[in-house]
Amino acid sequence: MILHDWDEAKNRALLRRSFGALPSGGAVVISELLVNDEKTGPAPAALMSLNMLIETEGRNYTQAEYSAWLEDSGTSRRSGSRHPARTAP
Repeated sequence: MILHDWDEAKNRALLRRSFGALPSGGAVVISELLVNDEKTGPAPAALMSLNMLIETEGRNYTQAEYSAWLEDSGTSRRSGSRHPARTAP
């Protein structure tokens, strides 16, 4: 619950550095409220995103955004995972 505080560039850097600091077989866990692809809901995530836009340089992001950032950071290539970002049911 920290990535929503930052813009895309800082989040990408945080994820790269976090992954780079892991021991072999380690994992990066992202625990955030996800907005839908249209960035209109669900309501708790959209309202929190609005608050983040006002108070910080961040917002709430979509699963696709996190997946792209993890892919770009090399997470899926290094771990061998075909699904670098997953959400809990």
